[in-house]
Amino acid sequence: MNIRIQSGRFFWGKVKLNSLINSTLNIKELLVEIPAGTIQLRDDRVSKMWDVRIKSFYVLKYQVTKEVYQEITGENPSTFKGEKLPVETVSWFDSIYFCNKLSTRLGLDNCYEIVSGKDEIRFDEGVNGFRFPTETEWQFAC
Repeated sequence: MNIRIQSGRFFWGKVKLNSLINSTLNIKELLVEIPAGTIQLRDDRVSKMWDVRIKSFYVLKYQVTKEVYQEITGENPSTFKGEKLPVETVSWFDSIYFCNKLSTRLGLDNCYEIVSGKDEIRFDEGVNGFRFPTETEWQFAC
């Protein structure tokens, strides 16, 4: 199956592009590389500024559609009709679950561990699966 992701910018993932070139998803068309660089952050409360070095990373260009979300998770939580519309009414945990399921589907490592019986998520920054950007990466990409 060839999954196409349509419109907007909601879901972000960090992946190693070379490991996905031959997958069923046409990853090259879905991702954009954010090149390495430096961002200056500041904390106005204490009048402090500092530089943070960002490694290059890849992000998905478009929002995840209901069609893609359902293909990966087997669920469709959305209330609006139309497969090509962005998925909505998903929680943070639903989004984390989607990231892990997509990573597994493409033979990548899960970035998140959902601790059973707790509202706790553990994040492994060193793996190659899909994840959300850090706050600093988000600011840098914008």
